Amino acid sequence: MSNQIVSKKIEIKCITCKKVFEVYLYRKNTAKFCSRKCKHISLENQTPWNKGLKGLYFGKILSIPSNCLNCGNIFKLFPSRVGKNKFCSKSCYAQFHRGKPNGRKGIPNPKLSKELHPMWKGGLPKCPNCQEIKGRYSKLCRNCEAKFRIPWNKNTQIINCQKCGINIEVSPNKVGIQKFCSKRCGLLGTKRNLGKRHSLETRELIRKRTPIRRGPENNKWQGGITPLYNQIRNCSKYNEWRKEIFKNDNYTCVMCGNNESGNNESGNLNAHHITPFAQIIKGFKIKTIEDALGCDILWWKSNGVTFCKDCHIKAEQRIKNYWVNGTDAHDCREDSKRKDGWRHSNFTRLPLCLPTMEHEKNSV
Repeated sequence: MSNQIVSKKIEIKCITCKKVFEVYLYRKNTAKFCSRKCKHISLENQTPWNKGLKGLYFGKILSIPSNCLNCGNIFKLFPSRVGKNKFCSKSCYAQFHRGKPNGRKGIPNPKLSKELHPMWKGGLPKCPNCQEIKGRYSKLCRNCEAKFRIPWNKNTQIINCQKCGINIEVSPNKVGIQKFCSKRCGLLGTKRNLGKRHSLETRELIRKRTPIRRGPENNKWQGGITPLYNQIRNCSKYNEWRKEIFKNDNYTCVMCGNNESGNNESGNLNAHHITPFAQIIKGFKIKTIEDALGCDILWWKSNGVTFCKDCHIKAEQRIKNYWVNGTDAHDCREDSKRKDGWRHSNFTRLPLCLPTMEHEKNSV
């Protein structure tokens, strides 16, 4: 609707009070009263169409016969629908207007019947066997499905499991789909290399073809922001050193005797440095991971002891008291005494000096 029609006004005379009032142009045919009061007055003066009549609303008294414009049949109407309803049904309305000009667009429509319609797609789907109408998502009609459908529990066939070779019965709808007798055989059949490792020769070939990208060669390199302590503790040589310390102490805490039965699956054991880890790095001025791998003293077996988590916390606190306050917590020595006579005092004085080479040779 344009702005001119909305903004333009015209003058109309009120039906009730004969007063002239202004309305917008688009209300030319709908506006009849100047106010609601005039509208109510006009409605009060009108007599209802059913006033004074008694009986059924659609009986012999109030029903008015009318002729259908399409088929000519007589049908009954309410008095209020006389002159409005001209057809007895929707089908008569559609047949009468088919092929005639459309009242809204003024363009004559072609006959919109099946094949003549431009959007015709063949009608309802038909059964390929008997050419009867079938469902949209079914392959056959109901009668053909009842004839040709094979029950799932009849006419079973025997197939061999591709993994274990056992004969199993399969329904006809699963022939060519089911290949294994159980989920276990299915997993082993699809994941044949599950749990297996490559040989050393295969590993070397893989390394040659796909070289390891470390440092700046890696696409996720961020300039070497990983701290040196984390680089040392996460390297493979540090993991080997920890395992050797656990083996020397038979996976047993030297303080409380907590044993992990030959392994450290629970992660309760820790490898403790007798000479502190930070003191070795500062004393030998280790600044890169290459310097740490080349420092032999950092990987001495005699510099490691196996502790559980609780005892490791106590030992770290005693060492911290010694280096910060110059004192040591001797009040816990009786609690840490073991049956074999080993005391925590055996290693509390060791941080004063590094282990000697002779001690390392003797331990080896």
